[in-house]
Amino acid sequence: MNVKRYFAPTAREALRALKEALGPDAIVLSNRAVDGGVEILALPGEAVSALQAANRAAVAAKTMGTARNPAQAAAEPVAPPAQQPAATREPADGDFRVSLSALAAS
Repeated sequence: MNVKRYFAPTAREALRALKEALGPDAIVLSNRAVDGGVEILALPGEAVSALQAANRAAVAAKTMGTARNPAQAAAEPVAPPAQQPAATREPADGDFRVSLSALAAS
């Protein structure tokens, strides 16, 4: 996996350059304001399967390392998932619409 860096004076320009190079299914890892503009780090859309495989391996390793008695695990309280605030408005430009490819959705 090769992470690509895109820099431009505005986020819109950096995102357009990213889409031209990696396509509409690109995965944005981060974006931040830097001196003189915006930096976006992204992966090609095909990298989703590699990320999923790495995640499965990490989860399996963690599960194997923390295996315990099922009765004990059932008795322990489970914290509810953290609630994240919903977006309050949609972007005015289609460049910033988020979509998942069929590969990512599966």
